[in-house]
Amino acid sequence: MIKNASLIIACFMILAFYDLPGSAAAPGVLEYYNLCPSKLLPTGKRSFKKYAESGQWITGVDMEGADIDLQNGYIEYGSRGGGIQRIQFVLYMKKDKTPVIGISYFFTDGVDIEVKSSLAFYEIRDGKFVEITKDVVPALEPGPFLTKKFDMARLDGIKSVRVRDYLIYKCTLPKKGTTAVMQLYTGKLFRHIEMNGAGMPAAEKKTCEEFLRLAEYDAGIELLWNGSRFTAGKKTRVNY
Repeated sequence: MIKNASLIIACFMILAFYDLPGSAAAPGVLEYYNLCPSKLLPTGKRSFKKYAESGQWITGVDMEGADIDLQNGYIEYGSRGGGIQRIQFVLYMKKDKTPVIGISYFFTDGVDIEVKSSLAFYEIRDGKFVEITKDVVPALEPGPFLTKKFDMARLDGIKSVRVRDYLIYKCTLPKKGTTAVMQLYTGKLFRHIEMNGAGMPAAEKKTCEEFLRLAEYDAGIELLWNGSRFTAGKKTRVNY
């Protein structure tokens, strides 16, 4: 009877230990994804399934694969067919251990008539997603992505098309490490000039074509995470 009583007491002590504040494991990237409001995800919410034998992840959407690395706080999913759609959901940590979620989205219809891209960062405060993008991501101009200096005022002075509306910044968040890479995607501007250039003033079309020749399609700028924000790093080469 005494042994049974001791066993019961031991069980209660173990349960009490696991209920202690701070003893539970910190939430992982999948828990934060499930917590994330659907409106913050350009694709809407997804459910995920992992095959036991292969270890491969899929979403609940047909023909849509997923790459999930729980240890490194990384979720990516999307599809490739006539076009490309990709979303990355990545867990960062600030120096004070505050969790930060990065959400990068990119879509092209395959012919670059429709191209969408977005990048947002959220700090998790009391279980809520509070946007901090402008506080942690530096503002970038096209200059660093060009082979030589170009006066952007020439593009801004074009009247037949708002060129900056056709310049897309595409960010790739890391599966390992913390360094992200930003690219200048000029496909949408190229396609617009190809389809509508005949109706543009010759000088304006020539200026756009000159700019496009200087844009490096495989150039990226590293975004270095210092534990509180990103800073612009060196130019790098990326897979297009």
